[in-house]
Amino acid sequence: MTMANELEEQTASADEAARWVVRMDAGPLPAEEQREFESWKASSPSHERVFQEVAALWSTCDRLPEHSGPQTVPAPGRWTRQATTYVPTRWAVGVAAALCACSVLWMTGGLPLLDADYSTPTAEQRRVTLSDGSFVHLNTNSAIAVAMTPARREVRLLKGEAMFAVSPDSARPFHVVAGDLVSTALGTEFIVRRREDQVTVTVLDHRVRVTTTQRDLLLEPGQQVAYAPRQGMSAVRHADLRAAAAWQRGKIIFEGQPLGEVIDELNRYHRGQIFLVDSHLRALRVNGVFQIDNPVQVVDALEQSLHIRSTRFSRYLILLHR
Repeated sequence: MTMANELEEQTASADEAARWVVRMDAGPLPAEEQREFESWKASSPSHERVFQEVAALWSTCDRLPEHSGPQTVPAPGRWTRQATTYVPTRWAVGVAAALCACSVLWMTGGLPLLDADYSTPTAEQRRVTLSDGSFVHLNTNSAIAVAMTPARREVRLLKGEAMFAVSPDSARPFHVVAGDLVSTALGTEFIVRRREDQVTVTVLDHRVRVTTTQRDLLLEPGQQVAYAPRQGMSAVRHADLRAAAAWQRGKIIFEGQPLGEVIDELNRYHRGQIFLVDSHLRALRVNGVFQIDNPVQVVDALEQSLHIRSTRFSRYLILLHR
């Protein structure tokens, strides 16, 4: 496993551990959630250790003096709307301390950039013209490494998402390598997205050949395929190109997607972290078109449309709950 993959796995573990600590402090878990928790711990040897570390940090807050009354957590900075949630001091400090400790990992997502020729930080995009005339549109928190030779053009997607518009050159194939998957352009425009060990390829125009050690597929315009080492290649599916490429227009589109997936997507554009404290909220369905340059405004809209609430400890840390 590469350093980048290790960081991504540790980041996900820390985030999930923090969610479980917050949830369990609220009271005993129902049987279904308890099974989910045990399954998560058993899925990786590191999960139990990370959970214990976060729980230990949380428990130190028991030594803090309790206030006799509730504390209001206001919406920070330039957002004038006041959060209406009241929380005990220990709960607020405990969440903030635990999540700030965990956030060291996801805030250092720049480590894979050591190998990158071009990159973008969170909430920024960049358009790059390569030496062969092709251009790459990098989405938020993305990085690529470029290798051009007389016989081959290769771009490695180290993390994130990018759209490729390839300049024709029959003598030099254009390859995009993302993990174990290689996408070969056949005079085309396409998007490659890499999230942890899963890679998704979406063809916007012309065709793309997608290759792994097990399979070789030819994708037509409007088609999409996903790959992960453990699951292998997915079936070819028709993609909503309007939604897939919306980020290039500064928008994000959700059409009946679960709230859990929506929050994961928002976190890609947020200079901070949004957490779903109540796991039962993850299944709520979301529809809408939003601007990606203001994830907090999207949270405001989600609260109103889904009748949920938020607790905001700063502009960078938002907890969603009932």
